Amino acid sequence: MGYTVVKSFERGIDTRKLRDTTEPGALLDARDCHVTLGGEVEKRAAFVVTDTLPSETIGLYVTDGRVYNTWGDSLTPPAGLPAGTVYHPAPDPDGSPLAYIMSVEEFNSALYVIAKYEPTATYEEGRVIHWWKDDIVRAPTIAGGTPPATTPGNKPQVLSGFFPTTFGGGPPPDNNVHLYAIWLVSPTTTYNFGPTGTIDAYMLIPTTGTLPDGSGRPSNDITVIDGFITGGVGVAAAAEAAVNGYISTPNVSCQADGSQVNYWVDVPGTQYNGWKLEFRVSYCIPSGPGMKYTLTGGIDPILAPPPPPGPGDPIDKGNFALAHNNHMWSVKRSTLYYSAPGDPAEWNEVVNNGAGFIDMTKITARAPALVSLADYRGDLAVFGRRHILLWHLDVDLTGSSNEPSFKKQTIHGTGTFAPHSTVPFGEGEVMYLDISGIRSLRARDSSESAFAADIGTMIDELVKTKIASLTEVEKYFNVWGAVEPRSGRLWMALKDKIFVLSFYPSSRIAAWTWYDATTAPVDYMNTSDNTVYWRSGDNVIAYGGEEGDEYDDTESLVRLPYVDGGKNATLKNWTGLDAAIYGTWVIRGSFDPTVPAALDLLATITKSTYAQQKIAMNGESPAISLELRTEFVGPARIGNATVHYSDSTAD
Repeated sequence: MGYTVVKSFERGIDTRKLRDTTEPGALLDARDCHVTLGGEVEKRAAFVVTDTLPSETIGLYVTDGRVYNTWGDSLTPPAGLPAGTVYHPAPDPDGSPLAYIMSVEEFNSALYVIAKYEPTATYEEGRVIHWWKDDIVRAPTIAGGTPPATTPGNKPQVLSGFFPTTFGGGPPPDNNVHLYAIWLVSPTTTYNFGPTGTIDAYMLIPTTGTLPDGSGRPSNDITVIDGFITGGVGVAAAAEAAVNGYISTPNVSCQADGSQVNYWVDVPGTQYNGWKLEFRVSYCIPSGPGMKYTLTGGIDPILAPPPPPGPGDPIDKGNFALAHNNHMWSVKRSTLYYSAPGDPAEWNEVVNNGAGFIDMTKITARAPALVSLADYRGDLAVFGRRHILLWHLDVDLTGSSNEPSFKKQTIHGTGTFAPHSTVPFGEGEVMYLDISGIRSLRARDSSESAFAADIGTMIDELVKTKIASLTEVEKYFNVWGAVEPRSGRLWMALKDKIFVLSFYPSSRIAAWTWYDATTAPVDYMNTSDNTVYWRSGDNVIAYGGEEGDEYDDTESLVRLPYVDGGKNATLKNWTGLDAAIYGTWVIRGSFDPTVPAALDLLATITKSTYAQQKIAMNGESPAISLELRTEFVGPARIGNATVHYSDSTAD
């Protein structure tokens, strides 16, 4: 007779091996539970609906003291707001409905919010507006409508787009087969080109970057506009004069039709499919919705730049913001923007107030698509989809201190697509969701060089399967990282599945489990000083309730690996089991790893069995796997498990 003991569960779920080669200490599955500081498995607390927000509101941000913050289109708070809720009006000046709250950050005891609105004809991807203290962050109004003097920040605006990949009858006058693009100029916009304003040049650029004669872009400027032009018709006529007044090879022709401008290449055929038509415009300060162009059959509308803001218009400096070193920082495409020091309402670098931007296409190979930001050991970690750039940033960004701003490191081949997955964790780490799984940005050694660590590889297969089930919108908006304040556990929520890391290095515990959130999928999540809150539909969910100590009859499941007593090729008679538990647990056993779902009911126990006679069972196999389930209302636990056996064959 003999027995073997599974002493603890300090390694959590491990998907790296076959189920029959996974060693004791790991788990095959662990749902709605987590691992304690002592290496035991414990049932999670309840997901408690604490309040319901009006359906007219969007978003949730919970501040310390349990104050709910939410947003909406109406200037007046909707009926039915729960007690302790602050409603923030965030209407689009153009009237487009609020779609998402993309980012919320605290700065100087107030909230900095980035809101996204439903798409319109002018803003095909949906307008993005920044808010500070419930006021729209706007571009500065220039007194007298006079353009600012030329400064390093006053760079020409670039309007560009692609010719279509399909072609048909060209615009008048000849109706031959040509490629053409269409630019719709807003009839309500005033374009201030200033006393010396120009359309500097237009350029027809192939995907290879050079013209057929190898000359590249044209070098000469074309000065065609002087003074103020109000309305789209005047601008369209000026554009027609600019293009037709300059002969290039190949030549581009233009015809204005009201506020619509048609462009085409005077060469029949498909040679110029996919070429880009680019305009450089100096001192153009449009007010109103700005310049808008659409390209018939265009190939890359997502990358087309949005209309530039005019004086007093809402700014769009990115989709995710973070407070760091006395500035607000925000990312958009390949640019990192920063506000004036101490003033997140001021982002315009033209007026020389300390605001500015860093173009990451000039910093690293391959233009990074920036997604998120995080504080990393006092530096700023800038996350792209396949880049992480670490910046040391001086508080005043002037380089006048002993430690001026500089890029410390670029990590290639890793990053995130989920802006809210980045979360500082432990002693100087940042956890984030990569396409390969959950990863950790940490220091490699005393040199403090950072690298992407593999703490999440234990559950890579589970995470990648879940990522594949999400839509592109869900990947961006429904993935949230958080640290549960009472236990210090990391949560990585992927909509309706929350992966939980119990990481206690002093106890040598690094254990992944997961919570099933199908009854309360995550839309918005953050932590207060007491617990984790999230919005699911219109419900506000608190983990464990306001005090964190509420439980319900949710079923927890723990599946142990196949144990063989150190003799995996010996057939055994399994004769009994013992377990150290708290609560009520139903125990089933599997005797064949090739049919893991075939489980035999062995016992239902309500207390530890070691002081009692062992629970008898009867089975024959080289190894056995135990599955334990509980619906106990309370912190049910499993401390260890023992299985008794006798050898039925010789080694």
